[in-house]
Amino acid sequence: MTGPDEPAMLHVGFDTRAEFGAQLQTALERAQSEVWMVDRDFAEWPINRPEFASALQSFLRQSAANHLRMLTLDAEHVARSAPRLMTVLRTHAQSVECRIVPSHAAPRFGEACSMLIADRALLVRRFHRDHFRGATELAPAAARPWLLVLAPCGFDQARAEKE
Repeated sequence: MTGPDEPAMLHVGFDTRAEFGAQLQTALERAQSEVWMVDRDFAEWPINRPEFASALQSFLRQSAANHLRMLTLDAEHVARSAPRLMTVLRTHAQSVECRIVPSHAAPRFGEACSMLIADRALLVRRFHRDHFRGATELAPAAARPWLLVLAPCGFDQARAEKE
């Protein structure tokens, strides 16, 4: 049950690579101001697919205030395996923050940190990085705990709160 300030939760489960990719794509296309992308190495994400890069490019072009935050343990893998994504990141460098999980936060990062959060309200999350089973949820209450987990990972949280 939701409170008066909380919209009814939209919950869509998925359990295949294709469904995960489709949910990421849809969330990215719906994003209005802020996107968080979080994964150990993004190896199972469609980050180098033309439609994903195009959606990310469109999101970043919508407004100079739009912002992408990426968090990973293996930035080298992303750089090697996703030239389309790297082109978008370089083109919009002023609107992108990429961080490697600091060693003090790595234990909290865990196996469950494979997610995209759009506008602090739309969460696409795999439940474990070794499986594609997960869910998309449209509810700030679902995204909020994950944003708190990600806060110690080097992002300027005060700035993020103002945006």
